[in-house]
Amino acid sequence: MIGKQQIQQSMAEIMAFCHKWRVTEFSLFGSVLRDDFNDSERY
Repeated sequence: MIGKQQIQQSMAEIMAFCHKWRVTEFSLFGSVLRDDFNDSERY
């Protein structure tokens, strides 16, 4: 479950990606789960 919608992809997009690449488990962890997550600051 994506609680605060901190990522830009919809659940449908994530499911399509997982289906295409045969992903059986998809987990979010680390800073993406924090309130101050900002994906423009990666790298």
